[in-house]
Amino acid sequence: MSYLTMQDHQVYYEVDGRGPPLLMVMGLGGNSQVWAPIRRLISSKHTLIMYDMRGTGRSSMPSQHATLDDLMEEIHTLLTHLDMHEVHGVGFSFGATVLLSYARRYPQAMKSISLVSGAYEITPYVRKFLEVQTELAGTLSRGYYLKQIMLWLLSERYFRENPDFFDRAVYMLERSPFADRFLVRLCTFFGERAPRSHCCKIEADKALSYKAGGYSCPFPVPL
Repeated sequence: MSYLTMQDHQVYYEVDGRGPPLLMVMGLGGNSQVWAPIRRLISSKHTLIMYDMRGTGRSSMPSQHATLDDLMEEIHTLLTHLDMHEVHGVGFSFGATVLLSYARRYPQAMKSISLVSGAYEITPYVRKFLEVQTELAGTLSRGYYLKQIMLWLLSERYFRENPDFFDRAVYMLERSPFADRFLVRLCTFFGERAPRSHCCKIEADKALSYKAGGYSCPFPVPL
């Protein structure tokens, strides 16, 4: 459990496990703790690099609005600090967008990437969705806003099979001091896009979904 001081904020990160390094990029106001369901399972095969994106979890919120460039350079600064110059990567939701953009800028740094539930192009529908979420963040109480976020993140089947996950996830996000504020700021740089045409240039050999103790998790992990 460590902090890396950058130009205008601090980034919380953890390194755990053994094996080839695996960078894990969470999305939409989540943080490194969201990986907990699969952390124990994959840390025996990979050295996990988990961090809280600026303004989420235990990372501080910069005074200026972030850009996609800022988020890519955040990853690059962290990997440089850790002296890890070639890693596997997995990105979830908005984290998939950030990871794909990073892989385009620094292809030599990525051995493989797995992109899970990502947005690779901002269509009019997606832009409107983000605008509505921004309005809700400014209208609803913090607790209710985080609850409705979790409802659209989870499928009905996953909700049914893991009935305690919703309350635990909302509780975890409520402990993150910037969870709702970070989401409000996303629309400032969501006009950029990561074209699908670049996906074919960086591929993972294999992806697995893990299930243990009745707790299923949909995140694929490169091997």
